[in-house]
Amino acid sequence: AVALFAIAVLVAAIGLTSVLRSSLLDEIDRSIDSRAADIAAQVDSEAEFISLGAGIDADTFAVVFSADGAIYDSSDTGIDVEMLLTTFDVSDTPFNTSLAGLEETAGSDNMRAVVLVVPFDLDATATSDRIEDEDFIIYVATSLDGLDRTVDRVTIATAIAGSALIVLVGLLTWLLAGRALAPVEAIRSEERRVGKECRSRWSPHH
Repeated sequence: AVALFAIAVLVAAIGLTSVLRSSLLDEIDRSIDSRAADIAAQVDSEAEFISLGAGIDADTFAVVFSADGAIYDSSDTGIDVEMLLTTFDVSDTPFNTSLAGLEETAGSDNMRAVVLVVPFDLDATATSDRIEDEDFIIYVATSLDGLDRTVDRVTIATAIAGSALIVLVGLLTWLLAGRALAPVEAIRSEERRVGKECRSRWSPHH
């Protein structure tokens, strides 16, 4: 019973941490999607000044550049555009990436990023198969270190709580089972006593 309960607790703990990570990752994806879409809207409107600041923190950066390497704006002066161009497939779907070479970006070895392309010819439609050198590329990325720390803390807390619960259930099961079987054990003891007396009484020595 205790073993089955322990398995159930383990499955529940794994499910909890998986759901938590998925939920936090979805929230991060919505955040960087929204930031990239806002920047793309500014570029699309041909605004003279592009604001990257809103929604940008120490663990997040954004950059607007073209495929020929020209940077139009960046929230991080340490951005290496050539390296960025080799780290992503053009897509508006968030993806995991490692930008460890960007030393000025916190958590750059474990990041979630999204890329949007705004055609230089605003009447055209950019596709993932073709990017012109003049097209604008919006790249927004954020560190997943905070997410990992949260999941790790929950995992540790769940492991401690689950272990304590398993021990408690084990003790209760032992006590309850012992109490429930006490009458049976009393009957068995009485049978052994009676059997011993009978054997003693009918022994050839008597």
